Amino acid sequence: MIKRMVILGAALLLSLSAQATEQQLPVHDRFKLANGLQVEVLQERRAPLVVTQVWYRVGSIDEQPGVTGISHILEHMMFQGTEKMAPEAYSKQIALHGGSDNAATSRDATYYYSKLAKQHLPLALELEADRMRNLRLSQQEYAPENKVVQEERRMRVESQPGARMMESFRKKLYGEHPYGRPIIGSMEDIQGIELADLRNWYEKFYAPNNAILVIAGDVEFAEVRRLVERTFGPLKANPAIQAPHNPPWQIERKRDLLDWPDEEVRRASWIATWLAPTLLTAEGREDAYALEVMAALLDQGSSSRLQQLVTGDGVAVSASAGYRMLGRGPSTVTLNAMPRRGVSMDQLEKAMMAEVTKLKTGLADARELRKVKNQLLAANIYARDSIHAMARFVGRLSSLGMDWAQYLTEAPGRIEAVTAEQIRDVAQRYLKEERPLIGILRPAEKKSVAKGEAS
Repeated sequence: MIKRMVILGAALLLSLSAQATEQQLPVHDRFKLANGLQVEVLQERRAPLVVTQVWYRVGSIDEQPGVTGISHILEHMMFQGTEKMAPEAYSKQIALHGGSDNAATSRDATYYYSKLAKQHLPLALELEADRMRNLRLSQQEYAPENKVVQEERRMRVESQPGARMMESFRKKLYGEHPYGRPIIGSMEDIQGIELADLRNWYEKFYAPNNAILVIAGDVEFAEVRRLVERTFGPLKANPAIQAPHNPPWQIERKRDLLDWPDEEVRRASWIATWLAPTLLTAEGREDAYALEVMAALLDQGSSSRLQQLVTGDGVAVSASAGYRMLGRGPSTVTLNAMPRRGVSMDQLEKAMMAEVTKLKTGLADARELRKVKNQLLAANIYARDSIHAMARFVGRLSSLGMDWAQYLTEAPGRIEAVTAEQIRDVAQRYLKEERPLIGILRPAEKKSVAKGEAS
């Protein structure tokens, strides 16, 4: 019985591999309006729903010291009314029609989305087109919303020891590169950003020729094109908009340590990070795919290499690894771990770094490599199960200036082509012993109370 299950499991993985390698693209249409708006339409008929996303090519990477967090604050203000719509009326209209909406700001982009029954697509497009060029920014709405953002920072960063540590960690890791600045902004900058700053930011970046509209769901291409032309077509482009500027960065850095004792921490944790190229910044795309498979060797599935440090009498209660393939700036290869009770941070670090050494000195065997490739290829297929996730994938790549259809076509073959030798080579090239930034988050030692002091 066990043997039969193993054979069936192997057959399933091989089937997924074949599907991923030969996968067909989603049924789609794409066009660009005269004002520069890029439109990507995905046809998905499994449910009578439609997802609308608008991506703007602006994120924290575009900010300067003194106005960190301005992209995120403007994201909040995009819900505070236009010349036609009252404050918060956008979300109320979406909810009234049975939908949901939200937005997010990242390092590289800002996007807004709604999810509705397909017959309400005209409403979603009208609302998005309206706030793309007709946002009303008033001090009356901005003052309380700025307080909301301040409170968000207190909750997400200042009251969380891990978040406080990671904010300093990223600053140390990236140096002067904008990735080292918090997306939410510093408290000083949040409090100092004025309404005029927001208006300038909006006018500089929010225009059809700096945006991507993604529509996914049970739609007809001709009808979508007609609706988009009617709602977004009249909007004026901003001729001053330039191609996104990606600040330069250097992969070389010296090994360093950030030791972060904190009285609120109960269990210590460890992190090691190396700078690495993305798919956009690698000298050859092969490096990015080899790094992705390398990270999967370390942490893809319950039998991965790092998970062996967790099972049985391993040194860790948790261990993970990750690599970000996409981004306008530098990527990272990151290892995280939490020691088992009685295990020192030195012992934990030695065990984690031993796995890095194995990557650099040995070759993955064919069976292990086949397994992680199957897992990556299967994940590629499963990610398409969600309309929203697929739309987000298309918007994300498009906002980076990438052809998402070409990526989906090429990625399975690129993953399949990665060799054990390439994995060893990228580990040697990027995971150099003298380059990582090590971070240790640990409980602060309790101060002893001197004799005679009040306790």
